[in-house]
Amino acid sequence: MRTNKHIALLLAGGKGCRMHQHNPKQFMEVEGKPLIAYTLSAFEAHPEIDAIYVVCDHTWDETVQRIVREEQISKFGGCFPSGETSMQSLYNGIIGLETSGCGADDLVLTHDSVRPLISAELSSNNLQTAVSY
Repeated sequence: MRTNKHIALLLAGGKGCRMHQHNPKQFMEVEGKPLIAYTLSAFEAHPEIDAIYVVCDHTWDETVQRIVREEQISKFGGCFPSGETSMQSLYNGIIGLETSGCGADDLVLTHDSVRPLISAELSSNNLQTAVSY
C-alpha cells in the first residue's frame, strides 16, 4: 500500500484569445458540457488519482466548482490562481499544493485542461515512470 498521494493538477488558466470567443476554450461546450468537465471526469475515473486541483483565473473558480458539483467530481481539492504564462500557472499550482499540505513524496501529474482525451493507460504509465525514476 502506497503512502503518497497521486494528484492531478489541471492547468486551465488560458484566456482563449486565439479562439476569438467570449469564454476560454476550457469552458466552451462540447456535446452539452464544458471541455474541462471531460478532463475532470477522466481523472476522477482513474483509480490511482487521489485528488484533482485546477489552476485557473479566479473569475472562473465558481464555474469550476459548479462543474465539479454537476459532474460529481469527488476528488476535487480546489482551485489555485493562474499566472500570466503557463509556467507561472504551473508554479502557482505547485505552490498551492505545497501550502495545501501536499507532501514531498506525493506525485503530481500536470495536464492541460483542454485535452480531455487522456487515457487511463497514459496516466498510469506516467505515474509508474515517476515511481520508477
